Amino acid sequence: MIRSLRTPIQSVALLFVVRLMLVEVEGGEDLELKHSDDDLRVRGVFDANLPNTEKKYSLKVILHPHFGDLHRKDHLRVPIGLRYGMSEKWEISAEVETYFPHGLGNDTGDSTFGISGYSIGTKLHRGFFPNYNWDQVVGANFFTPASTPPSDVTDGLWHFRPYMNFARYLDHAPRSRVFWGLGLDVAGDSGFEGTFLENAIGDSANTFSAGRVWEGDTLTYTFEATYATSRLIGSNSRDLVTIRPGVIWRVPRSYTFNSRGNWILGTGVKVAHGHEGMDYGISLKLKLNFNFKD
Repeated sequence: MIRSLRTPIQSVALLFVVRLMLVEVEGGEDLELKHSDDDLRVRGVFDANLPNTEKKYSLKVILHPHFGDLHRKDHLRVPIGLRYGMSEKWEISAEVETYFPHGLGNDTGDSTFGISGYSIGTKLHRGFFPNYNWDQVVGANFFTPASTPPSDVTDGLWHFRPYMNFARYLDHAPRSRVFWGLGLDVAGDSGFEGTFLENAIGDSANTFSAGRVWEGDTLTYTFEATYATSRLIGSNSRDLVTIRPGVIWRVPRSYTFNSRGNWILGTGVKVAHGHEGMDYGISLKLKLNFNFKD
């Protein structure tokens, strides 16, 4: 049985109360960035939410095919999303997760193209703390399964995930950042059948993460460590520790037929330990961003 916080609405209220208690700082010299930090967030390779948001009034279309499904599942998931910069420090996003049988698994051929879930999110770049030079971001994402998806493309739960993260550039390495953050994964039964991944907590959980990012012109190296536990707000008392080093490549346009979009290729190694033991894996992810103003 899943035990979560009373309602997601109360979690949102708590997040904004904490936000109001924090002092907003005007100051600290912002570094000029060519890309939103969300371009670095390639799920399955690097999951952290770093502070910088989409540029004001910038609208991006995002495609994120899960090619790992070709050998793990009967269906290929292709999330399609929009990300919009409401201001210089605030963005909103929405995503539809689609799927279709890829023909390489055990699917009988009865299933066709469909929608497996919806998600919405928001992210606010709070700025720097005085005297500490830590950049802060708060945000939240909500996901729910939809339209009776096949059990291999969903875990059957809805998820509400508020978070608060901090990052700073290092004085001796100005293109390198360290970060840490706190978050919640408030989960509940959606009524749809699903399949849990190995070592999945399958319940509401607290999350704690930290890591480092080394940014280059085209290559970015990432390291992320995450601890998740359901002991505080869940009911099954499970823990999951994950370590994930990765490399993210912003593919030059000369390799993408001079297309207008940004092609982002990420690969990473996952080492995890949970209630089912050790879990190892290698991820190769492709993410496509298309900016209407490019």
